[in-house]
Amino acid sequence: SKRSLEDGDASEGPSFKRHGARSHLLDVIKEAGLTKKAVVDDISDLTRLDNNDRVSLLRFIGQDVDKANRFRLLLETACTLHGSSFENSDLISSPSNNSFPVTDTEQLFVRETYQHLYNEIVLKFKDSPRNRTEKRVIVNGTAGIGKSAFLIYFIIRLLATSSDDNPPLVIFQEKEGSMCYAYGGLTTIRYGFVEDFRPFLHLPETWYLVDSSPNPLLADARSIYSASPKTLKSDKRGYQEIEKRVIWKYHMAPWREEELEQCRESVERFNVVSE
Repeated sequence: SKRSLEDGDASEGPSFKRHGARSHLLDVIKEAGLTKKAVVDDISDLTRLDNNDRVSLLRFIGQDVDKANRFRLLLETACTLHGSSFENSDLISSPSNNSFPVTDTEQLFVRETYQHLYNEIVLKFKDSPRNRTEKRVIVNGTAGIGKSAFLIYFIIRLLATSSDDNPPLVIFQEKEGSMCYAYGGLTTIRYGFVEDFRPFLHLPETWYLVDSSPNPLLADARSIYSASPKTLKSDKRGYQEIEKRVIWKYHMAPWREEELEQCRESVERFNVVSE
């Protein structure tokens, strides 16, 4: 059966009632000192927490991320760029000697389509629209076109332009499985199974980014699914339901020759990134 947060016993909404998940989440909430705010009649309800409280809770879920891990670099880059303008910026540089994940380069070339799509997504997903289909998009396009790199750009920019008063929560699901990196504003990064972070995916304020991962969830969160036509049509990847339920599909345009030339000039160790 398709893994969905909307069907059957997997969809208890922000109030978690399943016994195993409930007992674990209640323990975590207690450890974070948030029981008075987040628990009513022995049932957890994360809608009662603001995003700062949710980030505090996130620190007790999953495991810490090593300083050498390249996904931590996204957080460090966002901190370095905090308050900067991203409009008309076509290059993001690593603040250290480490390479970004996915692209394996110390510079992230920002395609013009990344900036347009970022602005369009943030605008369309604003104010938690009631219609769930409005908060989901499939970013489609051929392999090597930069769909995965767009997700990296999206995380950096979203975190860098966030406010301390309302830090975003971002769950990024890796390409090859159910493991995720979870970001809480500019202060927190955790690593674990998608099931570990499932309570946050019930919240419409959370961001859920899927990098062609097998068996993606249909979540209440603001969801961006990066997938090639081959992935969408694959019986093994579990995207049939996603394609059926997600109305907004954005087709990423191929690289223009002048874009490629600019990228080669700007980015050391330039190579066309994988799907």
